[in-house]
Amino acid sequence: MPQLMEENVEAVRIYLIVKNQFIMGLDGPIDINQLPIHAAMRLYKIKNRQNCFEKVLLLADHFMEKY
Repeated sequence: MPQLMEENVEAVRIYLIVKNQFIMGLDGPIDINQLPIHAAMRLYKIKNRQNCFEKVLLLADHFMEKY
């Protein structure tokens, strides 16, 4: 597994917490529920929440495409 860049560690941590929150359609995931992302960022006291949120959404998009 490649080493994470320091600026991505928080986003990956949050994604791993919420990765089971996909909204499923008939053919697989269509989106990720965004409320758990915000709750996890508050719980883990993420400072730059907007940046982290955008990265988590990018990760979710990446893995939805792989599905």
